[in-house]
Amino acid sequence: MAFPRLVAFLVGMGVAAASAGAQSPSAIVEEVIGNPPGIEFMDYVEPGRVIQLGPGESIVLSYLNSCLRETIRDGAVKVGLDHSEALSAHIERARVDCEGGKMLGAAGQTSDSASLIIRGERPMTVLQAPDPEFTLYGSSPLIELNGAGRLVIARLDRDGEYFALTIEPERLLRGRFLDLAAEGKSLTPGGVYGARWSGRLVVFRVDSNAQSGQTPIIGRLLRLGSAS
Repeated sequence: MAFPRLVAFLVGMGVAAASAGAQSPSAIVEEVIGNPPGIEFMDYVEPGRVIQLGPGESIVLSYLNSCLRETIRDGAVKVGLDHSEALSAHIERARVDCEGGKMLGAAGQTSDSASLIIRGERPMTVLQAPDPEFTLYGSSPLIELNGAGRLVIARLDRDGEYFALTIEPERLLRGRFLDLAAEGKSLTPGGVYGARWSGRLVVFRVDSNAQSGQTPIIGRLLRLGSAS
């Protein structure tokens, strides 16, 4: 009965290889100068990828977990888990305020708790806000939506701010990102907000020192997923 065991072994190896190859992105491309092959603004990149930059070309690569923002010029780099390895390129690093790892791991919830209602109708009173899952360090979020639908953002720690936006793909940067900075919108520093998209509520805080406008992307990135 060696043959069934061999088949089971090979299937297991295939599953393991597939799991190993399906890595989550570790960084996002915030800026591109030139035309490096296979790299565009707002691309996610995975660990192990090699990026080749020609003379005069540069990118800004921001790591979601380590909050390192790297300016990379003229040469090759290998993407890592929390920083890049210079193969021939020059790298300048700066750490920025972000909670990208917490944001990526935010589970959200499919039903509002504690009498909180954000379902496309303006709430009369917020009785109790759920605890925020992460903090944004820019008050003009860059929101990844991946689809069309209705986006509702409301302040939860007090009555007041409320946005209800109808999202069409042509409104989105690269077909999936809504940039509130580009739309001239911002949230209040220090506030707690809920964002409802496709039946899922994500609760976050805006840092009390957050600035509006085009601040570093990893500090204001809000991934809400795909519309159903």
